[in-house]
Amino acid sequence: MCRNICTATDNQTQAKRWAYSFTDAQNCTEMILFKYHQQSDFLNLLNKIALTKKQVLIFVLCMVGICALALAICVPSILKKSQDNALPSAVEDEIDDDVLPTSLSTDFTTMVTSMTTKLSTSVARKNQTFLKLMFSLDKLYSTKLYPVSIASGYLNGDEVIDLVVANYYDNSIAVYFGSPDGRFNSKVVVSVGIYPHYAIIADVNNDNYNDIIVAVADDNRLVILRGFNNGNFDAVLYVPVGSSPCWIDKGYFDEDNFVDLVVANMDSSFVSILLGYGNGTFRAQIPFPTSRSPTSAVVADFNRDGFLDITISFYRNSTISILFGRGDGSFISGVSYLAGGANLTVLTTGDFNNDGYMDIISCHKTLRMIQLLCNNGNGTFRLQVIAANITGAVQLISKDLNYDNYVDIIAVDRYDRSVHVLLGYGNTIFREVKLFEYYDISAIAVADFNRDGQLDLASLISVSDSLAIFFQNSTAT
Repeated sequence: MCRNICTATDNQTQAKRWAYSFTDAQNCTEMILFKYHQQSDFLNLLNKIALTKKQVLIFVLCMVGICALALAICVPSILKKSQDNALPSAVEDEIDDDVLPTSLSTDFTTMVTSMTTKLSTSVARKNQTFLKLMFSLDKLYSTKLYPVSIASGYLNGDEVIDLVVANYYDNSIAVYFGSPDGRFNSKVVVSVGIYPHYAIIADVNNDNYNDIIVAVADDNRLVILRGFNNGNFDAVLYVPVGSSPCWIDKGYFDEDNFVDLVVANMDSSFVSILLGYGNGTFRAQIPFPTSRSPTSAVVADFNRDGFLDITISFYRNSTISILFGRGDGSFISGVSYLAGGANLTVLTTGDFNNDGYMDIISCHKTLRMIQLLCNNGNGTFRLQVIAANITGAVQLISKDLNYDNYVDIIAVDRYDRSVHVLLGYGNTIFREVKLFEYYDISAIAVADFNRDGQLDLASLISVSDSLAIFFQNSTAT
């Protein structure tokens, strides 16, 4: 960096004037070297101070030595600061074991419309290496008319993930049977009633084989298909619930170890509690009064008393309600929390700050934000906004997508026509990444379809009656 004071020039050409300042960030001595405008000025100066050629040589060597000393002091400090301030999109070195970044620069590529999608972003792992999070579109499958809900599980005894898709305007569900390579080469279609809105997989008759439960909106009932673990299903059973059932979750609400269900009824002012007999049938619904238009109901133990509780969102008001379970199939109302204006849509739960208590994530359509209800550990919560400009998620999923032992949030934003991931750092801080965009995404499922140890995505595209499978092919760097 240090340049010669004198520039060799023609005697008739004016010499250029240079000024250099070397300032170390840690009290480095500032040195300013000037060259006079003309070579003659410099020679006159030497004559005045009677410098010999030997003295001139000594002077020049001293200046070079001083420059070298300044560089030796300044450059390492400058480089260290530069390295400290830079966080590249992918690095090979490990980071300090005691430090996790609260935000990361993102590098991802989206090419869904060309159907050769590769999605990537750099994500900090708990072991302090970096994971290059990447997804690639594997294949598109046709569905029946207007698919709106998808669930994953084992349905035919081969220990490979299968999928269930509810086709709203076809009045049917389709079961896609998986292969070890992650492909879905066969399917069966079953008619279930008018406007199937939501589907889950669970063992409701205690035979260790998974069954399918479908919320049929126009018929105001659940349809249960009992599975035989070979791809076949028993005669359809019907369970009456409230008006326009739109959401189902499962759990054990009493002490008989049989699967129970909670159902959100969009056009009612209650949720339906269904206690199972363990044979595929249920007691008559217990309607638990709520505000109008519950849109989702999610099961978790929020106060760590060993009994499952239920959190509920409502489309027509701004509250999130908690029902605390007593362990005998009954519930008591807890505190309701204001979460802004109307049009709360969906919920998910998870421990997002690693304190051992389950927190709640909600999507607010009107205010275009994702909100966190952080559990205080005593049955109460505090509200925190964690993402903005997400227009209106129709589904939220909590999974550790990048295997860093921190829970992430996957948001299906139907109005923004995209899928977002909020990458968690275990401290209620998230990094938002838009994974991909596609018109009219209605739902996704997350599972390891090709058995490579990484979570993949299955996405429903309602407008084109399609099922898109994205394989994760992330690598640690």
